[in-house]
Amino acid sequence: MPQYASVDEVRPSSLPRDFNRPRLNSFEHFADSFSRAQSFRAMGGLNRARSFFQENEDLEDAAVFEDDDSTDQQPDYLSPLLRTRSRSRSRRRPSYTVPVEEGSHLLSESEYGSNNLDSEPVIMRKVEDAEGKITTMVVGQSTAPQTIFNSVNVLIGVGLLSLPLGYMYAGWFMGSVLMLTAGMSTVYSAILLAKCLDTDPTLVTYADIAYAAFGPQARLYVSALFTIEMLASGVSLMVLFADSCNALFPSISVTTYKIIAFVIMTPTCYLPLRILSFSSILGIICTVGLVLIVIYTGLTTSSAPGSLFNPMETNFWPKNWMLVPLSIGIFMAPWGGHAVFPNIYRDMRHPQKYKKCLATIYEITFMTDLSMAVLGFLMYGNQITDEVTRNILMTPGCPEYVSYAITILVALIPLAKVPLSARPIVSTLDVLFGLNGFPLSKPVKGVSKRQRLAKFSLRILVVFVFCLLAIIFPEFDRVIAFGGAALCVTTCLVLPFIFYLKLYAGRIPPTEKTILYALTVGSAVLGIMGTIWSLIPQKYLGL
Repeated sequence: MPQYASVDEVRPSSLPRDFNRPRLNSFEHFADSFSRAQSFRAMGGLNRARSFFQENEDLEDAAVFEDDDSTDQQPDYLSPLLRTRSRSRSRRRPSYTVPVEEGSHLLSESEYGSNNLDSEPVIMRKVEDAEGKITTMVVGQSTAPQTIFNSVNVLIGVGLLSLPLGYMYAGWFMGSVLMLTAGMSTVYSAILLAKCLDTDPTLVTYADIAYAAFGPQARLYVSALFTIEMLASGVSLMVLFADSCNALFPSISVTTYKIIAFVIMTPTCYLPLRILSFSSILGIICTVGLVLIVIYTGLTTSSAPGSLFNPMETNFWPKNWMLVPLSIGIFMAPWGGHAVFPNIYRDMRHPQKYKKCLATIYEITFMTDLSMAVLGFLMYGNQITDEVTRNILMTPGCPEYVSYAITILVALIPLAKVPLSARPIVSTLDVLFGLNGFPLSKPVKGVSKRQRLAKFSLRILVVFVFCLLAIIFPEFDRVIAFGGAALCVTTCLVLPFIFYLKLYAGRIPPTEKTILYALTVGSAVLGIMGTIWSLIPQKYLGL
């Protein structure tokens, strides 16, 4: 990994103080970094090659700005000014990217976007080293705090609401083993994905790694897998919204609440990415708020159920061993962030800090998930339902303000996250139907009304599919278990192991190779078991 000079090493001492301390972690830069992290989900790229640019390829399709009159007004240690995505806007912003490696020469720096016009662009550099070798690479823009924030936001989701149920199925011992194993194995596979990216400086997405390892068919497979993963995410959010509202206001049916969710959430899918990125911040705030409410309820409730001072009866070993495979997907669901991890790694200003960032990310996520799992199981024991928040709403004597707070927070989470779950699916469909490359916000010459109507209708169709599947599959724990076992095990464990074995063939020590093969087979077996069990009707499992 090349070591870059720090800003302090290249900053002239005579520069004004404003330029001496660029605010890399300002609110605006956090917002830009967060928008890039969210837009990466839609950058699978069905119609481009493995890399953004090959070594002998010009940057002619990108917006190149190495020569600009305004650069004289900026300090030398800042990279060239980059234009915003909207070509009609004159506002320009500096990119606080790291300087090139000492001894190398920057030939050009460019923005390059995906098929999605609303996505944040990546920055590409063409650099010539001291030996005359020219390399094209992606330039990271996010600091370590931004990387940690973006990753935690990806990992902390509604799946943690079912973790107490996972403990009820598996018992304290097996549940703790599964939860710890899921966390440790996924952090290891996240490191392997970063190593895969290091094989080519222009690889950016998870799909790029798949292409590099197994060719274009692998890209299609990964794109289809991510589409199913986003479908499962959208369905789980719809179910969560309906279950929580029904628990508070049971006079309205669950199906009616899902239709209401469809009506409310569809318009949000037309909002620009930058607004949706801020709404996603609201989603993580609401999720953390639910954890705090569970803790507060447990501490303020004096008698069971729902009290931490008078906990319910729990089980150390599984009471029904047939339910243990069902818990596999539940414990894997909270770790489903690997689809975005390659992009987050590539967007780092200092990639050498990735492992330290991962350690912090997993400490925060693991403690949050463990708190919800342990507290929820202690509070409700074998009476736990699909969502621990639903238990609180259904417990007699629950204060009204707690009920309303839970319902509001639960309602806001799908409102914030459903558009982001729909976005990658919509982007893929736009490409498949040839509807990418033009905006919906205004008429474009050469684009017919029929094309605009089709593009407009796709957003409605995707959210409608979420709603329809939520009606067909109404059990939150089953949706979470299926997503965790069939999708998270595949994208977070099996595929990263296979990609690493392929791209580093002949360079992996025998012992590590044996461990990787064992992990691959073991993960695949557990994933298949968890998937099958998530589809078995309740009556055959003794529920």
